Amino acid sequence: MAKRLVVSLLVVVVLVVARPAWAPFHFMAIQELSFGTSTVPGAQYMQLRTLAAGQVFVGGQRMTTFNADGSAAANFGRYDMEIALTNGDEGVAILAGTQAAHDLYCVAMDQLVTGQLVFPDGRTCFGSFASKPVDCVAYGSFAGDNGIFGQPAVRPILGKALTRVDSTNNNATDFTLDDPAPKNNSGEMGQIDGTPGDPDGTGDIDVADLDHEVAVLFEAGKRCDLEDPERRGADANIDTRINAADVTATIMIALPASA
Repeated sequence: MAKRLVVSLLVVVVLVVARPAWAPFHFMAIQELSFGTSTVPGAQYMQLRTLAAGQVFVGGQRMTTFNADGSAAANFGRYDMEIALTNGDEGVAILAGTQAAHDLYCVAMDQLVTGQLVFPDGRTCFGSFASKPVDCVAYGSFAGDNGIFGQPAVRPILGKALTRVDSTNNNATDFTLDDPAPKNNSGEMGQIDGTPGDPDGTGDIDVADLDHEVAVLFEAGKRCDLEDPERRGADANIDTRINAADVTATIMIALPASA
């Protein structure tokens, strides 16, 4: 009996020692928030940036959202407990976003989410440490309590991302609007490849693009499935899918150019 007790105590000690004695996720900042585009409003993501090495144990941490009046809205998402991020350096990205964001930017999400960011006036926070959010960004006409994070940032618009440019604990000066630049923990960058309506990549939108685009229709239903990034411009209306509507969009783009 005594031997069993000793063994059990040793197991407990090993488990306790094996766990980090600190919260290895709380040196973290929200780097980007993207609220989608006019053609794909569901293409939303939150990109975090580590402020110290080893801050990648984000499993179980929630991405919470708030309405303009400060009331709680549905969570944007939650990091899986089993998530395994391989790059634990300081300054690396952690990317959580919707399937639509993956399809638009063709970048793997570290965490797929099914929620939505509140748009255009609201607040979004990451994680909880010592009963307080790790980082928050309020934006637009948010009128609730933003805690230590200052005044709201500029109101976001579709097609642009709220991007961190400083760290003064004042959202109003720490964030600006910029082109979306999603980046995951492996360092892969997402972008809208090619020129919409110019799938052959020549820089001119013409009849040759129609031939090229029709050929692409028979290759794939989604732009990310095309192996050649330059051919992803076949998604002329930038809705993540390659279909007959893109041929029509290219015609409409090409006609003024050839007039």
